[in-house]
Amino acid sequence: MTAKTTIFSLFLLLSLPLAFAGIEDYTIYYGTVTLGGSNLGSGNTISATIGGTAAGSTTTTTSGEYKLVVSLPSNASNGAAITISLATPSGYDSVSAITGNTYSTSNNGKFTRLNLAFTGTATAASAGTSEGAAGGGSAAAASGGEGGVSTPGTKVTSPAVVSKIAGSLPEGWTNIDVYQIGSTKAEAVTTSLGDIISTALKEVTEAPAVEVIRALQEAFAANEITQVIVTKAVESFQINNKDTGEIAYRSTVTLTFTAPADMEEVTIVEVIPKSVASSADALFFPGEKPKILQRDPVVEWFFESVRKGESKDLSYTVSTPTKLSTADISSITIAAGKEAAAAPPVERKVFTKQAVVGLLIVVLIVLIGLLIYYYVEHHKSKKKK
Repeated sequence: MTAKTTIFSLFLLLSLPLAFAGIEDYTIYYGTVTLGGSNLGSGNTISATIGGTAAGSTTTTTSGEYKLVVSLPSNASNGAAITISLATPSGYDSVSAITGNTYSTSNNGKFTRLNLAFTGTATAASAGTSEGAAGGGSAAAASGGEGGVSTPGTKVTSPAVVSKIAGSLPEGWTNIDVYQIGSTKAEAVTTSLGDIISTALKEVTEAPAVEVIRALQEAFAANEITQVIVTKAVESFQINNKDTGEIAYRSTVTLTFTAPADMEEVTIVEVIPKSVASSADALFFPGEKPKILQRDPVVEWFFESVRKGESKDLSYTVSTPTKLSTADISSITIAAGKEAAAAPPVERKVFTKQAVVGLLIVVLIVLIGLLIYYYVEHHKSKKKK
């Protein structure tokens, strides 16, 4: 080994600890964020603490995901618990933090998938429109109107909503007023998939419906599918025919889900009680049209693939001879699919200011070593002369 190589190697080995001493302990967590079973949108703040000391923060993306760099504070040790919190969003009084994951230096610099499922206390809903009895109406209902027809609740002015309702009405009902007479807050279906499937199998009777639900049961038992969280909301309407004075009632059930990841073979099965609709003929689907599995009715929406962050809004309108309370509109909703395999983000080292300083020291030491070598070699050559 030449003198030049020896000097260079020595200085390099001595300087490496200085450089790498500046790299902090950190782990990058990433995944989906849900609150009460529903995916969160962008701009929600996620923060982490270890031993009460801030360890990192970030905000959710438009697809309801996050990427959070968690650094180990100087006053914390390996194995300390990580507490991840969500800033309370609008519509909630409080949100519970998630604690349980522990910090491990073996994960330093690595990406770790961690889907965050927060729970919280929703703000009490403000008093909505009155749900007075049909005919006489409620104490807040005003009588009169065109043709002496009662006008309960709140008149609907949204063309989109009126169009949805009008599509389910008999031919000739063109001169109408639509009033919302009841609604429920959108709530996530959080019952476990296995229990939902078991309940549904007790209700279905026709072969096509039984086959689909049993296939879902087998796939779930084999861990081939996972539950898709669906939120459900119900709105009830009274429609006044201004030409004839007739009154009709409709209730719209809206199912919504947002894919937490790229999904395949997503299936939504809705088992609707006969007390709500005696047959599929009493249903109107203003958007995505499902397959009728059973006339009683049981319907199925199927999607070959749904991209991460993509939302599906599935709704149906029930035609009823009399007004139904929103509490009467109950159904069994099965929602499941396969999560497409996705490669984790490319891992990369994150260097701190200390690490940069360390690398500069390495460069400086190497230069000094080269100058020393040059001086020694130059001195030797002069002696030989």
